[in-house]
Amino acid sequence: LPDGRSPDRAAVLPPEGGGGAPERDFTLREAVATGAFRHLALAAAVGAFSHQLMLQHLVANAIDQGITPKVAATLMSVIGLSNIVGKLVMGMISDRFGRMRLLVFSLGLAAVMMFWLFLSRDLWMFYIFAVIFGWAYGSWIPMYPALVGDIFGLGSVGAIFGLVLTSNFVGGFFGGFLTGYIYDITGGYGPAFLLGGALLLGGVVSVLTLKVPESMVPAAGGRYE
Repeated sequence: LPDGRSPDRAAVLPPEGGGGAPERDFTLREAVATGAFRHLALAAAVGAFSHQLMLQHLVANAIDQGITPKVAATLMSVIGLSNIVGKLVMGMISDRFGRMRLLVFSLGLAAVMMFWLFLSRDLWMFYIFAVIFGWAYGSWIPMYPALVGDIFGLGSVGAIFGLVLTSNFVGGFFGGFLTGYIYDITGGYGPAFLLGGALLLGGVVSVLTLKVPESMVPAAGGRYE
């Protein structure tokens, strides 16, 4: 059984929580035709949009607010450390409490922090952003491959997740590029931060409205949460 679950727990826990398995495996073609795949791919894209705009432009924005380049660069170290902790801790929590609800929490938390970044002027505000946003985007990274397996089975998990990851890369490209373009035409990063926060809220809605394909809903009374 996956994740060391005992047979009695496997009968009642949803596949998302690691306690069961879908009725059958979807092929790549079948998965792409479902709304669940599109919702998951959209959430991955908007998440990448926000974290790439942050990775590429956070230091420059902090410098624009009067923080010295040497100090501003330390923000990336804080984000990196927080990101590692988020991956480890939230990945383990999601195995127990359900990945979709944790993904909603992570995307929503990141959205709040993008709006916080829009208001940030002092160094302490930037450090709070670095800690919380780093945690949030680190925590959703292990969710996607696990959710692909939970929803579509393991038969084509590599191919399906590869396509979800492609949408992630597309979102990341536009996050970095569009933020730079917005800065060039407006002279500031504020509109890009607001856009990133709004898109993350769209990702939250996308996950909340994700419907597991009916043929994959477990027959033993389990449910996705």
